[in-house]
Amino acid sequence: MTALVILSNYTHQHEITITGDALNQAGDETKMGLLAGERLSVSELLTGLLLVSANDAATALAVDTVGRDQFVTAMNAQEKALGLRDSHFENPVGLDDPNHLISPYDLAVIAATAVTYYPLFAQIVDTRSAELSASATHQAYSLQNINLLLSMYPAAVGLKPGYTGNAGYCLVGMAVRDGHRLISVLMNAPYVNRQSRTLLDWGFSREGLPPQYPTTSSAS
Repeated sequence: MTALVILSNYTHQHEITITGDALNQAGDETKMGLLAGERLSVSELLTGLLLVSANDAATALAVDTVGRDQFVTAMNAQEKALGLRDSHFENPVGLDDPNHLISPYDLAVIAATAVTYYPLFAQIVDTRSAELSASATHQAYSLQNINLLLSMYPAAVGLKPGYTGNAGYCLVGMAVRDGHRLISVLMNAPYVNRQSRTLLDWGFSREGLPPQYPTTSSAS
């Protein structure tokens, strides 16, 4: 949803100056390593957000544009605009909060909306790795996609994993075969990548397509 709000309101080339207010992540949070004073484009920050689940990028996209509170308000407004009813956002990074909630269905709708209307989003989530070269405004960044489904399932083209203590291991997966696009959502799944692969293969079998990997009991 953070990516969707940004893409709905800013161009890919829009530059954002990173402030210290956006760099208050705890030691165990995932980050791309932003530094205060750097300037990165929306495209570059989204690459960090979507490839490595960078909380510093997510926070900068909110805090260093319109401010955290106004950005979260926009997230909840976007949720209502999509006709969703099971979600409520309290922060731009997805960390645990009693009032920060989302359902598998809503995740699927958000994912489908983002890939359908924003080619940049679809391009980034299907990228295995990205090198953001050093420039006059920021250091170099080497980013490896943490979505293991891309290497485990040949038809996979995204989307994004996530984890918190309360949510467990989660994955919104996407694959395309013979013109059919499927999105899978798993939350609190102990073997999220194997289970996503199984689920997607099952979905494609409903379209008459053969499995892409042998089904075993360990993948169920």
